Amino acid sequence: MFAVITLLFVAVTESIACGEQRCGVRGPSYYSQHQRIVGGEQAGRLEFPWQISLRRVIPVVNQDRGHACGGSIINSRYVLTAAHCVTGLLTFPSDFTVVVGEEDITKKDDTD
Repeated sequence: MFAVITLLFVAVTESIACGEQRCGVRGPSYYSQHQRIVGGEQAGRLEFPWQISLRRVIPVVNQDRGHACGGSIINSRYVLTAAHCVTGLLTFPSDFTVVVGEEDITKKDDTD
């Protein structure tokens, strides 16, 4: 009888522990960072004027490597972005440039 009660207790506590979680399913960190947004909608022109494109630059030749991360304008001197965008052994502020008003980050020209 003790074994049955113990087994029942373990089964109930395990089901409660899994409750809202999706046990056995990999979390979002498993998926590639380069996946596109699903179910989103196109933003209107200048709808989010505080949004920036943080771009990595190769300092020696001043060559733009393209969009690295997004961010938000905090004030005239600072932008806020995710820590993983700017960490690294050889990362300096001069390695980045901030672009505002870009409507399509896939374009290579300066028409926006």
